[in-house]
Amino acid sequence: MLADSARIQKPNVEWMNKKRTKESLLLIKPFCMPIDAEHCLRQFVNVGYNCKIIIANGVELTFIDVGHILGSAQIIFKIEDEEDGQKKRLFSGDVGRGDNDQL
Repeated sequence: MLADSARIQKPNVEWMNKKRTKESLLLIKPFCMPIDAEHCLRQFVNVGYNCKIIIANGVELTFIDVGHILGSAQIIFKIEDEEDGQKKRLFSGDVGRGDNDQL
């Protein structure tokens, strides 16, 4: 989607800049170019569901299937705190019918 967005922005910005030139306004630049999208995507890492990943000392996360949108996930954070012990937090932008009894 990022690469598509970059391709779509280019003609849109060109059209907007034609109007801006006629109105003596500053020209704008696309938010990102296709090469920017490619560089960004090289930074992504695929992570499967139910795989525990340590992202920092005492911080572990696990992606779990949401169950109603292909590829969507919730994230369980396990945080070890010297004072309070282990805490678990669930992050979800959209809760579905997934099996959340892993908490």
